[in-house]
Amino acid sequence: MSRKNKIIVSIVGISIISLALIGLTYGYYLTRIQGNTNNKSISISTVNLELTYSDNSDVITGTNIVPGTTLGTKTFTVTNSGNNNVDSYSVGLVNVINTFTRLDDIKYTVTCSSSVTGKTCNGVSESTFPNENSYIIENQINKNEVQTYVIEVEYKEMNVDQSVDMGKTLEAKIDIFDTKSLTIKGTVTNSSENDYVVIHSKEQTSEIIDGKYKFIGIEPDSHKITIKNRKTTATKQTTLNVSKGTPSASGSNITYNDEKNVAAADITITGSTVTIDVNKISDGKIFLKDIIIDSAKLGGAGRTILGTTVTEFTSVSEENERVLNNAPDDYGTSYYYRGNVTDNYVDFAGFIWRIIRINGDDSIRMILNDTLDVTKRKNLDIYAGNKSAYNNTDDSTSFAEKEGYVGYMFGDLATSSVGYDNINDSSIKIEIDSFYEKYLENNEYNYSKYLSDNVFCNDKNGEGPSGMIYAYQARNRLLSSKVVPTFECAKNVENNYSRFTVSKITVNGVEMNGDLKYPIALMTADEVVYAGGFPGTSNNNYYLYSGNEWFTMTPSAYYNDGPSKINAMFINGVILDYRSAATVRSKSGVRPVINLKNDIQLSTGDGTKENPYVIKTD
Repeated sequence: MSRKNKIIVSIVGISIISLALIGLTYGYYLTRIQGNTNNKSISISTVNLELTYSDNSDVITGTNIVPGTTLGTKTFTVTNSGNNNVDSYSVGLVNVINTFTRLDDIKYTVTCSSSVTGKTCNGVSESTFPNENSYIIENQINKNEVQTYVIEVEYKEMNVDQSVDMGKTLEAKIDIFDTKSLTIKGTVTNSSENDYVVIHSKEQTSEIIDGKYKFIGIEPDSHKITIKNRKTTATKQTTLNVSKGTPSASGSNITYNDEKNVAAADITITGSTVTIDVNKISDGKIFLKDIIIDSAKLGGAGRTILGTTVTEFTSVSEENERVLNNAPDDYGTSYYYRGNVTDNYVDFAGFIWRIIRINGDDSIRMILNDTLDVTKRKNLDIYAGNKSAYNNTDDSTSFAEKEGYVGYMFGDLATSSVGYDNINDSSIKIEIDSFYEKYLENNEYNYSKYLSDNVFCNDKNGEGPSGMIYAYQARNRLLSSKVVPTFECAKNVENNYSRFTVSKITVNGVEMNGDLKYPIALMTADEVVYAGGFPGTSNNNYYLYSGNEWFTMTPSAYYNDGPSKINAMFINGVILDYRSAATVRSKSGVRPVINLKNDIQLSTGDGTKENPYVIKTD
């Protein structure tokens, strides 16, 4: 299908006056929505689609546009004047320029009606106007059918100060595409400030924003890729060949099938030479896990790069180290962030999180960026002791009478001398579960439906007594002369008391315990080492450093300190030995950890602090 005509929806020449009144800001906008009324045909093989306006005016002008006002409404029709039905075509927004900071303030709706009696066609309920090229509707159209669309764009009144968006621009073109055509995204390196990309066979342009561009609706053809500059007449050109078949990517050739319709074709400019590097072709759905790996392949200044397996850990990560390495876990191969990473931010459930790793089943493990303060609880029996101690006064000697065991849950001392059995919730688990109930489950959004039940490892395996201490396996693994972290809990932990899940499932034939109430816990000390921590050495230059002390869920040792018995935990930012690690008397904070499901799709963002990943939600 080759596109000959287009509608332009633009908000241009914006002049604004703001008036603050009772906490509200009113921006006055001069708005123009313009379009081309010369109707021309759009073809899909033997079938013609005509994209036409149903009115005679190509401009709608509104003045004094304020929050709570419709920016513009436009009606257009799609007519199938060919000889066959079209099973599927898409309406898209292309050449999108959306500089608004408060993206959710700009909404659009689309209605569709058919000329065929009793037949319906898809529209769009109120949605956030995109900040990049996007498909917005998919429809089927019969021969001789006319489908009439009405698109309405509104600047919402949000009852907050909206003055941050004074002077911002919104612009896009409406186009139609063969649904099975290709979306190409990529990065242009060595480009100048005023460069932009044009695909000649489609006359489709894409702005280069922070070195990145995106086209939608690229069909099988030999496409001339041209780099142009607004301030000069110079052009630089190369060719991209697109075809259908068994998916492959090589040089400047892309082959894709109907189910694989997103690819990355990255452009490098060297003098007058333009080269194209075609990367992985992924599903039409933009999964966050694919974006993470693809972004690491692309790299770039300040970005994480795809690394290799690390076999030895001899120090903390370096200041300029930003890698996505891999290591085996219980589910397969895990890709984990290591070092001073600056592009693993996720905005989810009203909080900012940092991605720890992609688990072997493609779910995504994240840690809360902030530290929860649990110091207000008295007598923090965080990982040990009889549960009855929870409400005692804040007296460290109270632990002397209660032999505890380091664990996310612990046993009843009346029936268990070591506390392996998971009977009582620790104080920290109570705190984490409360956080989950309040912010992830019991709210109007029910964010819990996006979370996965993955194993959390609280390694209770013991190495046996040594003098006054009873050491646990993790202490030997992480504090020995050769530091050997692991993600393989099911493989290395001898009993299921340490393998925490919500459901009593098996992973690679190994039983999990099913003792969690909710799929939320803490990071392990092993994960901290993978991320860039190291025993006894401070690291202020990796993404886990927060300036606050916080617990991992990995036990270090049970220490018989004279009259009192102290349970020690590994703690970040330094992986510590039992004598200096956090004890159950510590007032350190906690950072909850959750796992996003493996089919989570990306909505917006590039993972940076300024523009975090935002997942697609209902």
